[in-house]
Amino acid sequence: MEFQVLGRVGYRAGESWVRPRGALRRRMLGVLLARAGHVVTYDALAQALWPGQDDDPQPQVRVAARLHLHAHRFRQELDSAERLVADGSGYLLQVEHDELDATRFARLVEGAMGAAADDPARAGLAREALSQWADPWGGTAYPDLDVPLVADEAQRLEQLRLDVTDILFDAEIRLGHHQEVLADLERVAAAHPLREPLQVRLMQGLHQAGRPVDALDVYARTRRVLVDELGMEPSEPLRRMQEFVLSGQAPQTPAPGRERVTVQPMQAPPAQLPASVPLVGRDGALELLDAALTDGTNRHALISGLPGVGKTALAVAWVAAHRADFPDGQLYVDFQGYGPTPGPSVDAALERFIRALGGDPAGARDREERVATYRSLLAGRQVAILIDNARSEEAVRPLLPGDNGCASLVTSRDDLTGLIARDNVHHVPLQPLDREHAVALLRSLAGAPETELDDSSTDPAPAAGASRASGTGLDADQLERLAERCGGLPIALRVAALRARDADVLDGRPGQGAPDVLDLLDVGDPMTSARTIFSWSVDALDRDDLRLFLALGVNVASRIDVGGLAALIDTDPRTARRGVERLVRANLAQLEAGWVRQHDLLAAYSAERGSSLARAEREQMLRRLLGYYVDQVKAVDALTASTAGQSVFRSLQEANQWLDRAAAPLVTVAEMAADFAGSEVTELSRYLGGALTGRGALELAGRLHSTAVMAAERRGDLEAAALAMQVLAAVTGKLGDQHKADQQWARAREMAIASGSSFALAVVHNNYTSALLPQGQFPRAWGHLRAALRHIEVAGDQDRSQSIRANMGFVLVILERHEHAERVLRELLGEAVHPSARSNALRSLAILQLRRARPRAAEPLIREAIDLTTQTSEHILRSEFGALQAEARFGLGDHETARELLEASLAELAHQGEQAELVLCLIGLARLDRDEHPRRSMVRLDEALARTRRHGLLEMEFRVLLAFGELYDIMGQEVRAIAVRDMAGSIRLACGLPKEPAYAIW
Repeated sequence: MEFQVLGRVGYRAGESWVRPRGALRRRMLGVLLARAGHVVTYDALAQALWPGQDDDPQPQVRVAARLHLHAHRFRQELDSAERLVADGSGYLLQVEHDELDATRFARLVEGAMGAAADDPARAGLAREALSQWADPWGGTAYPDLDVPLVADEAQRLEQLRLDVTDILFDAEIRLGHHQEVLADLERVAAAHPLREPLQVRLMQGLHQAGRPVDALDVYARTRRVLVDELGMEPSEPLRRMQEFVLSGQAPQTPAPGRERVTVQPMQAPPAQLPASVPLVGRDGALELLDAALTDGTNRHALISGLPGVGKTALAVAWVAAHRADFPDGQLYVDFQGYGPTPGPSVDAALERFIRALGGDPAGARDREERVATYRSLLAGRQVAILIDNARSEEAVRPLLPGDNGCASLVTSRDDLTGLIARDNVHHVPLQPLDREHAVALLRSLAGAPETELDDSSTDPAPAAGASRASGTGLDADQLERLAERCGGLPIALRVAALRARDADVLDGRPGQGAPDVLDLLDVGDPMTSARTIFSWSVDALDRDDLRLFLALGVNVASRIDVGGLAALIDTDPRTARRGVERLVRANLAQLEAGWVRQHDLLAAYSAERGSSLARAEREQMLRRLLGYYVDQVKAVDALTASTAGQSVFRSLQEANQWLDRAAAPLVTVAEMAADFAGSEVTELSRYLGGALTGRGALELAGRLHSTAVMAAERRGDLEAAALAMQVLAAVTGKLGDQHKADQQWARAREMAIASGSSFALAVVHNNYTSALLPQGQFPRAWGHLRAALRHIEVAGDQDRSQSIRANMGFVLVILERHEHAERVLRELLGEAVHPSARSNALRSLAILQLRRARPRAAEPLIREAIDLTTQTSEHILRSEFGALQAEARFGLGDHETARELLEASLAELAHQGEQAELVLCLIGLARLDRDEHPRRSMVRLDEALARTRRHGLLEMEFRVLLAFGELYDIMGQEVRAIAVRDMAGSIRLACGLPKEPAYAIW
């Protein structure tokens, strides 16, 4: 993700920048970015968003609620909700060093300031720093944000900009580039008339440009401003520059270098490029090349990316489109750095270029002389040079032109970071095509004659109403599936277009599965086979990096963190990370925030290569990976329970961020290794417990726990089987199959009894209440909780005891035994409680306060719980607290905020599939609409009632019926009101409750 504050305020998690429109959103973003990585207190944020409201205590509660709402909305727009951390005192926005333009700018300024005055790279460093601004010479940091909290930061950044601007103009003038920078220098100097170093640079530049009169005018104007506004004479450097101009001495220019060789114009300029082809989906990359190569100095660009991603096609197309800008010709060399046969040497390429430019390389005795001859021939000319398939920086540097009239493009599978860092080469990383453009390209290719197929052809618009690609038997859906299998690689799409004429290409022949994707993309030509193209890069790896690549193939999941990869190859994380970084530079892997993944086709190839390892070795690797995952999950659990000493995680937030990313890979590996793993799979099931369910990852939870049941039964471990089975039963119930869930609960109890484990019996009794409560079986749930407490006291597990007591408090609230419930809950909250148990206790106590019509007392409980569930990634419970916060705001008369909170919670809960909590949101929205929009309220309640009956939610059904009764009263339908209240009373009696509730339903 990226953030901007230099000249404009915004962020992006994908391709498009988001520019917050509202003043409140801009202020919140600006303040959080100005203090990125640090906590901004709620009071400071509230003062920034709503200045002047801190003296009135009544609106302060409303301000706090609206602040949390704005934070909630902002969190939803980030690439990860965990970026915005709430720690109890305020919010902290987590931003990596290179994600914020201000941080990059400050780092680059430091580099420019540290460079020696005569360092040729100094100008490039300064220019790169200024390029972080939307306008290097204009605008301000944090524009349009009149917030005192960011003013100091904006002023600091502006001062840094002026400092590095001085460095840039000084360095460029020292290099003799005064003509190129003079216009910008005049603009900046005019904007800062009191900044004397800029005026000195301007006088120097004008004098070197042969404009001494203008230089003296600058001195006179600056002196007048200094005297009039500050009452002081110019400084010594400015006076010395005036004296130098008045002396009539020749302008100072850099020492002359090697003499340029004058050659006669060539009869026929070289035109060595391969044929150009149209492109699809490469507008953004072409714009980057335009910016890098059309103006200024250092007109060099490196295009890097996966094998087959279309690097050469892009480079050739750009030069072809700008042919008129290079009238002296185009040079081309293919080093074949990754092919099966060696390409030309650097010396051979130099000799070829010298001859093409009209020179004679025979007199050059060594490479140094060849380079000098080559660059001398280029001097004063406008030539485009394309260096294709380069493998190293050493192969490229001798061919880079020294004349600014020339432009060079380099393509490589490696990132060649040395060229970027040392030679100021602009980097254009090329990504695979997105789905839309991949389908368009595939449709175009599949509909063309075979002799005209090309991996970069344009996308002719299909005829209106057309559903099948011309020349193929594939419809639009099949084309999308085929494009997805190709992963957006143009070379793969080209081969797939040929294969698309085969009707069995997607689904295989009867009785056979779909063809392997690597088989699909193989038509017998090694130059287009994905296997062959990938092998050229992989076979060139050294032994350690090849081992790492094969380990990525052994890992059956789509991603793995660096620590897990280290476990796979049995090394330390630092060594593994260095190896991954080498694979990343070779475009054989991607690394983001400590997690490694591969392009889909490359992952298929690495899996194929990894399968060549002996089975015993692969199984040992996966067991080590499972062991690593178990240790990590235990560390998350210990940190959550506040029992960790020296944790592998720096914070609870970081631990849950890791678990959020690890959940899917972890389950995939557990399924793969279940047949030969030991206790690792059941340990993962036990320690994850409800963590996956709490995140709303029901499908993942079901897969993990069913795998754990099978693994435990195979080992004869009845306690582990019972623990896994009871979580599986809860998941099955949430997924809507209550009959199957009941069978699994019964099996879990049988296993727990057979195991003789008090702990297992306690867990089964405790968690079974989650199935009983929605069905309205409140007294029965209470009985199971009392049994759970007896068993856990025998087992001596304090954390689990707290969880059971928290559930008891909740059931007491539901049974409307409010005084007893409050005693249990407050006693529990007075202890050092596991965060999960504390969240549940806070929820129950907040519900109790709302039932007693004390919304102001409920709000701090809800806010604490929201912060806690955010840190522990309990997404479902966090959404439920949003609904409770809405009820509290409604009770305080803030209907607008209540509606906003309910609608946000409703959307989240619908996505999570939590029916009971979703019904409560519908009841709340119906209550908000009841007085002014009774028909709309009726629609809400109809939907709520249908959900309760569809999912057997007896407890929620009587609540909906009571809400109907209130609505019918408002509408004057007394008979209906009495009828639905009687129905609700009957259900309440069946649930073990009094017929009439003693509190408002919402």
